[in-house]
Amino acid sequence: MSDVSPLTAALLRLSQAPGVGTVLLRQALEQARRGTLPSDPLDLLPADVAEKAATSEEWVASGDFLVGQLEAARRFQTRIIGPLDPEYPPALRSNPDVPPVLYIRGMLMPFIQRSVAVIGTRHPTRHGASTAWRLGRYFAEHACSVVSGLAVGCDTFAHGGALEAEGHTVAVLAHGLQTIAPRENAGVAEAIVDGGGALVTEFPFGTKPAGFRYVQRDRTQAALSNGVVLVQSKQNGGSLHASRAALRYGRWLAVAGATEQDIADGAPVIEANQILTHGSDTEKSLLLRVSAEQLKHVHVLSGKSDYENLLPLLWRQDRANDTELFNDADDLARRALHRREP
Repeated sequence: MSDVSPLTAALLRLSQAPGVGTVLLRQALEQARRGTLPSDPLDLLPADVAEKAATSEEWVASGDFLVGQLEAARRFQTRIIGPLDPEYPPALRSNPDVPPVLYIRGMLMPFIQRSVAVIGTRHPTRHGASTAWRLGRYFAEHACSVVSGLAVGCDTFAHGGALEAEGHTVAVLAHGLQTIAPRENAGVAEAIVDGGGALVTEFPFGTKPAGFRYVQRDRTQAALSNGVVLVQSKQNGGSLHASRAALRYGRWLAVAGATEQDIADGAPVIEANQILTHGSDTEKSLLLRVSAEQLKHVHVLSGKSDYENLLPLLWRQDRANDTELFNDADDLARRALHRREP
């Protein structure tokens, strides 16, 4: 069976206890961070919740759940990690919405904090599709991990561009790793893993896709990345979940401008782009649900030349994290192999 740390095993079991959701799991994690891991995982929960859970059928079955997850991890060549494990991405570990458990198939980058999420509609225009591809390729060529969600449309093109550049790309999924959704992107998923990238999810084996899980997936994409690039989106598009989360997490958001042809065609998938590139500050704030002050972190991409304007942000963040996160000389040497100074 795949090995997991004692804390990760405890969190997996606690996730099955009645009344325990993500909020209580994060609280249990914080308690474990402040002290030693108790012999009984229920001691990490509030007393009233632990008392009710102790005699429940769900808790009794949680041991079998853990064994089943470990067996599935071995079968699907997946690692299960928690926030205190060395491989856990630093950007996620310090996030307020930290996923208590991550399932990873493939390899994360040794400097995963230099990463860009490229997202957008499932039905891009021809220009949107080519833009997502170019962005994926561009950032991969500049030693960035390209993060997206493996959906059809912009996600697929972003992953494709990164793969064409033989770069690193991560697909964040809204379901367990026992399957790939949509099924038509199973080949893309395999290409990501074969190319040295990773499939990542916070959902256990057996979890099926559902609408609310895509919202969580979108937030994780933003948390995993230095910034988010919105290629195309309707005014009520799902890609706005990650866009809003990026600003809430203190990341930057870049928005691709629409072409004259797409504007003339009245393409619905550029509605959000038009507001964020040409609207008033009030309109932008309402769409992104942020303050006017936070809009200073929104950047407009009018063309490929503007991609370069995002690189200094990535390099500055990368260097700022060197001392704190990568003070081991061997880690720094490995990372130096991938550096391409702008």
